[in-house]
Amino acid sequence: MANCGITDIANYLEKLQASTQEWEALIDSVIVPETWFFREPESFAFLKHYVLSEWFPANPQGVIELKPSGAEPLIQWS
Repeated sequence: MANCGITDIANYLEKLQASTQEWEALIDSVIVPETWFFREPESFAFLKHYVLSEWFPANPQGVIELKPSGAEPLIQWS
């Protein structure tokens, strides 16, 4: 949004609806296509803390799957 010089969310939504390039730029800026996040012990510590302290209490019947893109789950909690 800032890269476009747009400050109003409604105007940015209009730009997203009109521009495939802007959608791609937004996706590229928020999606992490790398697996580096899962290589650091601190990442797993954060994920564990979040899941146990926030996610599970709010989703007691939920299921979490950790899996590489397009693969079978490596870890499944339910």
